[in-house]
Amino acid sequence: MGEKVHGFVLKCGDVFDCYICNSVMDMYGELGLNECARKVFDQICERDLVSWNVLISVYVKYKRFEDAVGVYIRMRGDGIRANEATVVDVAREIFYGLLNKNVICWTSMVSGYVSCAMINGYVQFNQVDDAMRLFQQMQNFRIKPDKFTVVALLTGCAQVGALEQGNWILAYMNEHRIVIDDVCGTALIDMYAKCGCIDKSLEVFYGLHDKDTASWTSIICALSVNGKTTKALELFTEMKESGFRPDVVTGI
Repeated sequence: MGEKVHGFVLKCGDVFDCYICNSVMDMYGELGLNECARKVFDQICERDLVSWNVLISVYVKYKRFEDAVGVYIRMRGDGIRANEATVVDVAREIFYGLLNKNVICWTSMVSGYVSCAMINGYVQFNQVDDAMRLFQQMQNFRIKPDKFTVVALLTGCAQVGALEQGNWILAYMNEHRIVIDDVCGTALIDMYAKCGCIDKSLEVFYGLHDKDTASWTSIICALSVNGKTTKALELFTEMKESGFRPDVVTGI
């Protein structure tokens, strides 16, 4: 019946309509016709995020995890950015499905998709403990996280005031020689400030070799929130003298 519907759509000339094609793909997925779903996907001229998500979900449903990751990597290569909150459940299934694979295969898959998607998803939902557990599991497989994964973890620690975990992440960064650049530094400044350790925020800030507007803004806001208004104004002046233009947040 489903194939007849697809045939009717073809005759009507709506094969390239994204909404209809997404529905047809989903139908084939429900019927277990994975390759038919893939063929429909390949025929879409202008795919939307739903198109990619449907195909990924079809592959995950039938435990074709490598294919699911391959589609995701291709999606990212085409400049489509998925909302981590929408893919975290799919990522979890891939993660546990790949645990039964050999380490080399698991590593290549997880580095491209699973770890970042899941950790960012957990952080977005304030599930910092889950994010940290996943991070520790990554270490068991000797997977080195990129700086964006580390920043996501630090952001999570800042959200819930998890100072001990934040310190552990910093120790990990130092041990594994992850460079504390302006991006990581800004996350550290924010984490320590929200944990009430403004002196540590200042220590991180002054240790940055390349400061940007975000790092200046972060430390100035941190000082203001922690009642250090005189120091905040001092750094605000220094920021302008250093050639940085304050943004709206800094001005507030």
